[in-house]
This record gives sequence, structure tokens and C-alpha cells, in this order.
Amino acid sequence: MPKVAVVTDGSAGLPPELLHKYDIRVVPIDVVINGVVRAGISPGEIVHALRDGLQVTTSRPAPDRFLQVFEELHAKGYDGIVVGTLSAGLSGTCESAQMAARACKLPVEVVDSKSIGLGLGFSVFDAARVAAQGAPIDRVAHELGSRAHEAAVYFYLDTLEYLRKGGRIGAASAWIGTALAVKPILQLTDGLIAPCEKVRTESRAIERIVELALVRVKDESCARFGIQHLGAPDRAKKCAELLRFVHPDAEIVISEVDAVVGVHAGPGLVAIIVSDNPQPIFEV
Repeated sequence: MPKVAVVTDGSAGLPPELLHKYDIRVVPIDVVINGVVRAGISPGEIVHALRDGLQVTTSRPAPDRFLQVFEELHAKGYDGIVVGTLSAGLSGTCESAQMAARACKLPVEVVDSKSIGLGLGFSVFDAARVAAQGAPIDRVAHELGSRAHEAAVYFYLDTLEYLRKGGRIGAASAWIGTALAVKPILQLTDGLIAPCEKVRTESRAIERIVELALVRVKDESCARFGIQHLGAPDRAKKCAELLRFVHPDAEIVISEVDAVVGVHAGPGLVAIIVSDNPQPIFEV
């Protein structure tokens, strides 16, 4: 039976207990504050750094960091590796993984999730579960890619300024001049950040991203939602309450985004990720 490992990057947002369940490895993405690389920085520290006006950026992992993980998995007896990365349209992380794959002795499949946060994280977890059942590498890679590409990601930001500074704003740049007067709702479209709607108030923005998420539910019997935020637990809680009112039995995972996502979204972010749930993540 083949033994396939699953690797992802630091943007995936999976809590430690889920990473450990299937030995999912994470290659971190560096956060750089005033020119100094900060390893293991927390989302809360990112909030303070951004609000204090410090220069905060991110740096993709070097290929050698992926290769080191690949070699460790080889030594543990794995026969192949599937890597799921955040969208190549938002980061060079996927390219680094591909370069490392070419230098690895094991077969490695690198999947551009075209997603981020739990849009990536859910798909990585589902792929790792399939791998644990003995699926071959191509089946595991297909599971990761198909689930990631089917996931929907909607998010609300207090400001577009952090996206603009990080160069990730894409088509939403057209809203820069009006962003102070409206509340921007964005979405991921083919791996890129795209404008979705503008509303007038924060409360309406929260209601609207919930409405958009609910429309994307394909099967009420296996609805799964991820809610992520940066320094906005009350907004995340409100989203969960609204989703639970419509889908009382849905699995809802709430987490604060990884620092690398928070750098480009800024404090106040709240996002909803919609993904089919083939099997409960937190099994009894």
C-alpha cells in the first residue's frame, strides 16, 4: 500500500490537533517587520504591528525549506508527497515548492489550491484523510485540488489599504477611492482577489457575506463552513450565529488567520469559507 504524505504552507489555518492527526507538515511563510524576519509571530502581534504603522511584509519560503521537509518525510518511509499551497496568484510559495519537488528523490505533486486560509486548509485535511486510507499519489493530489477549487471564499475588510500595500489588491483597486465611504466585500476568483459587492455599514457587510456563503451550499446534509478573522472575534461569532440559524447541524470551524494572511488583510478581517464536508473533521 502506498504511503503518501501531505504538506502545506503557513497560510492554511489548520489548528495543531488537525495537523497532528494525519501528520500534515507545514512550511512556514516568513513575516518581516521593519526588515527583521519574525518566526512564529502571532496574529495578535501582527495586529499591533500594523496599527503601530510598522513596515510589515511577507517573504515566501525558499525551496530549500520545502526540500528539507521532503527529505524528512523520505527518511520516515513515505513513498510520495502531495503539496497544497496558497494561490500562485497571491504568492510565489507554489513556485518554491515546485523547485524543491524537482530536486527531491521521491515523487512530489504540487497543487496550486487557488485558495487561501481554510479554503486551502480544508482541502489539505481532506486529502490527508484520503492518503491515510492508502490512496495513491495521483488520487490524493486530485482530492486536494478538486476540493480547493470548489471551495468559496468571501471576506470583509475594514480597509483596502493593506491589500494595496502588499500588492495583492488586484481588480479591487478600482474601489480605492471610495473605500472610506463603503464597506468592501471581496471574494477569491480563480485564485485572485476580486471585488464582490459594496455595502454601507459593517453590520450589513457581515449579513451579506453570510448570505453569499449560504447560496454556495450545495448539499445541506454536508455543509461545512470556516470562519476566520484577525482581531475581530465578535464579528466571527456573529457570522457563526447567522450560519447556525440556517444550518443548525453544519460543521463550523472558527479560527484567527495565520499571521501571513493577516499582514495583507489587516485588522478587522472576517472571512467565510464554504466547503462540502465528506466526513466531519472533528469526529466523535
